[in-house]
Amino acid sequence: MTPVRSFQFDADIVALIPETMSKGFAVVLDDGRFQTLYTTSEKLVTESQLPKGELKTFAISNNNDHALLVTGEQTFTAFIPNDHKEISFSALWQKVWYESYPEPEFIWQTTAASDDFEGKYSLVPIAFGTIKAAMFAMLFSVPIAVFGAIYTAYFMSSKMRKVVKPTIELMEALPTVIIGFLAGLWFALLSKHISQQSFFCWWRCPCYHCLLAQSGMRSLEPTPPNYRADFIRLL
Repeated sequence: MTPVRSFQFDADIVALIPETMSKGFAVVLDDGRFQTLYTTSEKLVTESQLPKGELKTFAISNNNDHALLVTGEQTFTAFIPNDHKEISFSALWQKVWYESYPEPEFIWQTTAASDDFEGKYSLVPIAFGTIKAAMFAMLFSVPIAVFGAIYTAYFMSSKMRKVVKPTIELMEALPTVIIGFLAGLWFALLSKHISQQSFFCWWRCPCYHCLLAQSGMRSLEPTPPNYRADFIRLL
């Protein structure tokens, strides 16, 4: 067996019950404290002090929201706040060893098809993926922007410059969030309707150009001599 996680308690454990719908568990310590912990994030979710007395009954509801404890002649009900218990600093920015994985990894996966899925919320892939995408985008956008500005300033006609320059300045004033919103609200629906036609056009255009090129090359071939016409002319 491979040790994955360890939890240290400053008192002896009297009772321990795993949660039914998550990877957490609840413990009762001999000093009367009731704690719930989440194994993946190693997070202490809640802690409360129980009334004095020997623990007789300890149970957790099926939705992991309430715990029932009977100590001596008193019954104690505890509310367990299960909101965002998967989130912690270590789960967001450090490697986490998830179930069925061979080693700790940075993983971002919020949904899956299975019911026993555990959310993975590492921000490292998103952060470095965003930086990587921005760097690749700048490799193309910076030269295009610089040469486009040079062409607009020195080579473009004044009539065309009056149209292009205000349009580019207007695009610069729009936030990227607004541009993305318009792209998702308008351009995505437009591309959905024209995607099939565009695909067939992109497929037909190379074939059409190949046929034109082939016919043009045939026209450049030398015409074979018409010996029969020459023979008739001689007669």
